[in-house]
Formats: sequence, structure tokens, C-alpha cells
Amino acid sequence: MPKSTTCKFAGKIITVEDALKLKKDDRQGLACIKCGQYVSPHTGSAPGKQRRAAHFEHPKSGGGRNADCPLSDPARN
Repeated sequence: MPKSTTCKFAGKIITVEDALKLKKDDRQGLACIKCGQYVSPHTGSAPGKQRRAAHFEHPKSGGGRNADCPLSDPARN
């Protein structure tokens, strides 16, 4: 499953760690590096849980998942 660890913000490429430091209202400016649609940052897993690295996702709301973007998760049934 493809995961993105960078995105576009204010004309620059930033990491998911930098995006998580932004105020929630400022995060509306985060865009996918492939398709340009809004993405939201997600933290990594807590210790002892199934390992998952911090990453960006195309949210289900706010335009939805982009089926044409190689970095968007496929829709889940």
C-alpha cells in the first residue's frame, strides 16, 4: 500500500513530521505531491501496537479519496 511521507505546503515540500507541528487550521493548505488534492497527516503507531509509520492520507471527506492518485489508498468496503 503506497504511503506518502511528504506533501506540498506554501510552495514547498514538507515532511509529515513538519505537517504535524502545524496548527490544525493551517493544515488545510496541505496538498498531495502527486495529484495536488488535500491530504491529512497521520501519526505513527504507538509502541506495542501494529507498526505503522507516520504518513499522509487522502481523507474520505473533503473531496474524498482520489482513485487516480498512486498515493491514495483504495476505497475500503
